[in-house]
Amino acid sequence: MTRQDQLEQWARSAPSEAVVMHVATQTTLGWSAEMVDTALATLRRREPFYMDSERWVNPWARVGPETIAAQLFPQGYLSGEWALAWHGCLSQQPTRLMIVDATHPAASPQVLAGVWSIECLPPLFEEPPELVYPPDSLPIADAARALVEWTVYRWQSRQGSRDELANFLDDCDRDVVDATLQRLVNDSPSASIRQLAQTILETWPDDSRWPSSSQTL
Repeated sequence: MTRQDQLEQWARSAPSEAVVMHVATQTTLGWSAEMVDTALATLRRREPFYMDSERWVNPWARVGPETIAAQLFPQGYLSGEWALAWHGCLSQQPTRLMIVDATHPAASPQVLAGVWSIECLPPLFEEPPELVYPPDSLPIADAARALVEWTVYRWQSRQGSRDELANFLDDCDRDVVDATLQRLVNDSPSASIRQLAQTILETWPDDSRWPSSSQTL
């Protein structure tokens, strides 16, 4: 049996172990650090999962992606598409988790486990967010903040077109975020956030498939 087969056998037999430290893997299997790293790298080629310099995610763990994210980035919060869907603003449930965490270096998107992926990004807002706390999860940003952070990291950072932003907004319920976006336009201490909130409101399609209450009156 190869080492990656041994590692997989152990991981499958330990479904409660979601995030595993490299050191703990060495101790459990009696391997050196190099042996663990080699087996993990080989196993990831046939069963993708998140790994960094200190820990790895058991792709056979029987826990949800939010729980794994909370173990990986305990000081962060969920934002972007995931938060928008949680608030009922986005019409579909995404598979990528955007974690905003000021205490952890930014990390590019990686496969978390199975269909899920995860990335870590720095905060945009100076003031603490108004967060909600669902069970077994990280805090979740309010919908307007999540939309602003999505817009910066998914659209503005790659210099997307207005049409691309409008297409995403077409899948969002404006009523959920409208009042808070207006407050950001008027009251945010950050000029860039005021401008961005204004851009979002101006770009929202007039013929949105999810019409706001003001359009239905």
